[in-house]
Amino acid sequence: MTRETRHRKWRWLRHVAWVLGAKILLIVTGLMIFFGSGAGNPLLSRLLVSRLEQMTGAKVELRALSIQWLARRATIKGLVIHGREPAGTEPLFTAEEVQAGLRIDSIWGRRISLDELVLQQPHVHIRVAKNGTTNVPAPARPGSINNPLRDRLFELHIRRLLLADGWLLYNNTKTPITVHGGDLRLGLDAGGTPDRPLYLGSLDWQNMQFTSKPYVPLKVGLTAKFTLWRDGFTLEQGALSAGHSHLDAQAEMNNFSNPQWSFRYRGWVDLLDFRETLREPMVPTGRVDVRGDSQFAGGQFKGNGSYSAHDIALPYVQFHATGLTSRGSYRIDDRGLEIPDFFAGALGGRVTGRVTMRFDGLQFGMGGSLQTRWKPGAASSSTSKSPRRPCGRHPNSQQNTINP
Repeated sequence: MTRETRHRKWRWLRHVAWVLGAKILLIVTGLMIFFGSGAGNPLLSRLLVSRLEQMTGAKVELRALSIQWLARRATIKGLVIHGREPAGTEPLFTAEEVQAGLRIDSIWGRRISLDELVLQQPHVHIRVAKNGTTNVPAPARPGSINNPLRDRLFELHIRRLLLADGWLLYNNTKTPITVHGGDLRLGLDAGGTPDRPLYLGSLDWQNMQFTSKPYVPLKVGLTAKFTLWRDGFTLEQGALSAGHSHLDAQAEMNNFSNPQWSFRYRGWVDLLDFRETLREPMVPTGRVDVRGDSQFAGGQFKGNGSYSAHDIALPYVQFHATGLTSRGSYRIDDRGLEIPDFFAGALGGRVTGRVTMRFDGLQFGMGGSLQTRWKPGAASSSTSKSPRRPCGRHPNSQQNTINP
């Protein structure tokens, strides 16, 4: 091969390289202009809708899609996911706006994950029919059904998830029970280490209402701060308010496959909430302070605590009194409840003893030495030694029960 021949071949190769490079550059430039100008958004919208329908098994609609390529952000307007609900009812899920930010984890490994996911005004509607079926569709891929939501959350590696100004409706037509309300805010922020990732979460839902026929709707508020990891959950601070009552709680759970729960709680219960909600004028009024801890593991529940009741008022025609008090400690499990140091103060006297209740058949019993004492001038009796008292017993006698 002569020098001139080699020169012509190199010149031809350079020409081909320049032509191919120019064509590739033109194609890339055209694609950037096509998608960057928004002209390709309809195509991307159809691809996104098809993908979401495959993942959820539902019919998906969206009003608009815009992408900021340099900022690696996408915004969806008017997202609607239809479940199996009847026509003319609220769809399974809607969101006025969904913002997603992408993060490049590795260029050479071609790993891209969600940096941020923000849902504005998400609406969720869960409906349970009278035959027990729900409007939640089954995903097209059977393998994704058994994949828990928490696993998918960790697989996506989302650094921040936010649901703002949300609304939830749970309508059980079989029971019937309805829970609905707006102003829901849920946030998750990633933390931990690569070997043990976790999420720090917060929940605030104050505008919630619980309704169950034939009872009066009850306004409920809920706040929580929690930590979620792959195989566990911790509730650092939880507060539940319902009517005039309030409950503070802490909880921890390990092993989702075999849950082991532990709780600590303190509640302030206003009995007026039961009277008004249940529409029962014969329910006593007053306030009860209860505190304790409990455990649940292997299908078994147990716990212990103490209570204190004051300003109890009885509205019965045969026996109406005000200013009653009661206190004691309790032990509770799957079988029943026991109050070994029951105390009640009424009409200037007091009643003390041990009280038990079996959940199977709701059998009540008075054990040990149930004593009644009154101030001078009032009637006095001791049911521990009086055989005429059916609710008490002698220490050597058998326990009596009262079956409602």
